[in-house]
Amino acid sequence: MSQTLDTYPRMKYRPTTTKEIDKIIKSLKAKHSYGCNEISTKVPEISSSLLYISLNYIFNRAVSKGIFPGGLKLTVIKPLYEKGNKLDNV
Repeated sequence: MSQTLDTYPRMKYRPTTTKEIDKIIKSLKAKHSYGCNEISTKVPEISSSLLYISLNYIFNRAVSKGIFPGGLKLTVIKPLYEKGNKLDNV
């Protein structure tokens, strides 16, 4: 069963606004930890007035072209231990 891209419905896309990006940045919880990019969540919060225009362009461009930067595809999964010794299951 071979399907082409033409058989899938087109995704409706509404570009995000700089106001939305600024609101999201300001809603981030400030933590002392770092992500895979080694940037604390405090940095975007402090510099949101400098970042939101560029981030808005990057996000809208990525979605409209369907090409996402590799860094946006990364995640770290960490188990949460509720009780017992963390090393018991190693």
